[in-house]
Amino acid sequence: MPLGPALLTIALAVACGQPAEGPASGRPTAPVVGQPVPTPNAAAVDSAPILVAVELPAAFPAEFPIAPESTVIEANSRRGSTGVLSYVTILARGEPGDILAWYRTALENAGWMMASENEPGNLTLRATHGESYVELTTVLETGPGGGEWARTRATIWKTEH
Repeated sequence: MPLGPALLTIALAVACGQPAEGPASGRPTAPVVGQPVPTPNAAAVDSAPILVAVELPAAFPAEFPIAPESTVIEANSRRGSTGVLSYVTILARGEPGDILAWYRTALENAGWMMASENEPGNLTLRATHGESYVELTTVLETGPGGGEWARTRATIWKTEH
């Protein structure tokens, strides 16, 4: 029995593992950086780690800035009765202090107020915008492919009335 066009679309989407309506957020995924350049040596390519970017969830706050030349590697959002709680992990090449300074400037330019910054032993900041807040920590670590990466983890509470 032939499938109708709608059923065929759904069947193809399920078979491909992709939602029929496309990316949920409508926002582009952060660019993938630091991917190894393929070499003639297949064994080297097979063992080289690759960063995998993820799409931001539909409920992720569109006004939260993502640093240029960085890769979102984890992101999720949960809608509650009064707002949305989101978590994001971002990797970028660079010094954690420079990455934190970029976020501070980007958040201030978007109207956020700095509530605290650089607690002892951490490169952190907390910013508020009305009842909404961002808590952000950036650390230096060895990342994919070796080398040093700045890993930024942010928790974002976006109040919705």
